[in-house]
Amino acid sequence: MAIVEPESCARLADGRVGEVWVHGGSVGKGYWNQPERNKESFQAKISNDENDDREWLRTGDLGFITNGELFISGRLKDLVVVNGRNLYPQDIEVFVSELDPRLEKGFGAAFAVQGDVSEEIVLVQEVAPNEVPESEWPALARALRSAVAAEFQAPIQPSC
Repeated sequence: MAIVEPESCARLADGRVGEVWVHGGSVGKGYWNQPERNKESFQAKISNDENDDREWLRTGDLGFITNGELFISGRLKDLVVVNGRNLYPQDIEVFVSELDPRLEKGFGAAFAVQGDVSEEIVLVQEVAPNEVPESEWPALARALRSAVAAEFQAPIQPSC
């Protein structure tokens, strides 16, 4: 088992979060008649270990190893990469829901869409009914975008 940085395919040190890769006799060899997908998913190579010629299965799970134990922390597809930074949507969602008491906790979603240059964050957040007059929506949206940009160094594109 190895914890690997998903984009560079470099092995990470203990305690660092990355993609979980596995190898061994019980790991499948690939998908039927899908050589390109197999090369990417079942025949991965660790880039910063020239002495390791094994083929690894990329699990798509995120995790870290500490004291010899594996801890799973999420899924790679849940990861949003903005301006070269790895962000977890759930961290953004919790952060936003705590910014203003008029926002409904647990009723927001952050996700990525492909922008012109890289992924961009989209934020959808429910506001408590009758708490924010429609005339205040643009100011609240600007405040949320500004706070997210400051906290995560990741701008959110304006929508209102």
